[in-house]
Amino acid sequence: MDADEKLAALERVYGDVMLNTEKEAAARIMVSEQKVQCFQKELHVVKENGILAMMKLKKSMDSKVDGGSNTENLGISWLTKCDYSSAGIIPIGSIKAVL
Repeated sequence: MDADEKLAALERVYGDVMLNTEKEAAARIMVSEQKVQCFQKELHVVKENGILAMMKLKKSMDSKVDGGSNTENLGISWLTKCDYSSAGIIPIGSIKAVL
């Protein structure tokens, strides 16, 4: 083997090494892109679940604050007034307001 053949063989080996390195890098990039897509899908699902949970919590809090206590208080006060008026009794709060 003379110097030219050795140089040509060395160039082929170097070319193969570079090609394999590029293939490995491309494969790693593809795997990374697939991971990114999976993470994006997971993030989207988590965001949707978080929004749904917050909406349920808001609805629950609204029903407890607005619907539950006010409705119950209005119902109790209405029933109390009906009981007082049907019995012919003046509620204590009304006496204080008159005095």
